[in-house]
Amino acid sequence: MKIKFSSKKFMSIFFLLIMVGSTVSFAVIQSVNFFGTPTTNPNDIPKSNIVNYEVDPTVLDAIVKAGYTVIKFYYRPGCLECSAPKSLVENLALNNKNQVFLEEFENANGTVPHAVITSYKDSRVLNNATTDQINTVLCDLMASPPAELKCALR
Repeated sequence: MKIKFSSKKFMSIFFLLIMVGSTVSFAVIQSVNFFGTPTTNPNDIPKSNIVNYEVDPTVLDAIVKAGYTVIKFYYRPGCLECSAPKSLVENLALNNKNQVFLEEFENANGTVPHAVITSYKDSRVLNNATTDQINTVLCDLMASPPAELKCALR
């Protein structure tokens, strides 16, 4: 017995097979990626978003790729010019734990306060950093600047 298909039926079956095949291949590809090994070790990522030591550069890259803005802040104990910028970056880090990662370093020699601010957008270095300069750079570099920076009023 001979089965005859019209061109409409043949095209319908053809597209049905393509759709089922693509769905099956997508499921297979996703299952292979799902069971793959993780690309970063979560044990290397610090528990707190404020640290006073240098974090491994590969971990910092992972933090930046996750959408965080990384602030490296250098200060000298007893420095009067350092107190306002230091409290600004600490408050930002405390109030925006899902956006800001702060590394604080005591710097006995060199220019203080000194800040290096990095995000997925760019990186900026601030020598003799003031609160206004830090606000401006954070407004430019943060993915979603908090209202306390008053970026809309600039």
